Amino acid sequence: MQIEVKLELTDQKKSINQPINESIFQSTLLCCFAVCYQLEEKNVQFVIGPEWSDAVKAVSYILEGVNVPQIAPFATNPTLSLAVEDFPYLMKVSPPRKFDVLIQASI
Repeated sequence: MQIEVKLELTDQKKSINQPINESIFQSTLLCCFAVCYQLEEKNVQFVIGPEWSDAVKAVSYILEGVNVPQIAPFATNPTLSLAVEDFPYLMKVSPPRKFDVLIQASI
């Protein structure tokens, strides 16, 4: 099985022209390699995770290519919820960050 990896990573706190944090990129890349390995070696039915939004995006492109559903319990990036057609195999279960701020402000 050949898997093409497409990474589109951005840091939401920086302007679009600035590179992302190197450790975040390395961690995301490790997640992608781990997913590719598991897809080749195991009979993967679905994936839960990764824990952060940039890695969820990157891994979702891999999983979409092989029609494997993904559950993202901790991803809070709002673009993951709004673009269902961009992430058809992704189920995000946590609310976007803006709701966290609204809840904290109301307390």
